[in-house]
Amino acid sequence: MQRLTQLSSFAVNVTAMAVAAMLVSFLAAAPSRAADPVVSWLTGPELEKRLESKVGISWERVPLRDGLLNLARKQAVCVFIDRRVDPVRRVDVAITGPLQSVFQAIAQEHNAQHAAGDARVGPAQTVAVTRVGAVVYFGPEGIAKKLRTAAELRKQEVADQPLSARQPLGRVRAWRWDEGTSPRELVVQLADESGVAILGTGALPH
Repeated sequence: MQRLTQLSSFAVNVTAMAVAAMLVSFLAAAPSRAADPVVSWLTGPELEKRLESKVGISWERVPLRDGLLNLARKQAVCVFIDRRVDPVRRVDVAITGPLQSVFQAIAQEHNAQHAAGDARVGPAQTVAVTRVGAVVYFGPEGIAKKLRTAAELRKQEVADQPLSARQPLGRVRAWRWDEGTSPRELVVQLADESGVAILGTGALPH
């Protein structure tokens, strides 16, 4: 959001709320490809129960994105992988435990195995895991630490708005988008569907 400081405070707040709403107000979201099966992502108590359930994985040089998306689909738990994370770094991990612990172990093993890089590629971005609503987020460590708090703050900002603003920004629904869609396109699409005007979208990256 730092790139939006030249906008009015109102525009910045609306943009922040729209982005936060995109992350925390839909039931489940994930980038999709034409061949992807449709998954009914778990939410609410069913999601909490699944995250506490015991699962086992055994990966040998599995690309991070492929492994996470396969696990997400099998468990019906929505996983969002930040585009700043290298999706093709291969990970070795074998663990049995609660699903939420398995997600943490995947991030830890990724970080340990790619901290130094090798002759072909440099060190990988340090990855961390957090929850944002019904979505398990894998992203840069610094972003992950701040994201959940920032999303809750933006959610409260929405709650403090007049009813006419709360309704479109706080509506809960499922949302899917094509893989490769830019953040700017997503914000514009969300604003159009919600009937919300957002100023300065050109300042958003991509």
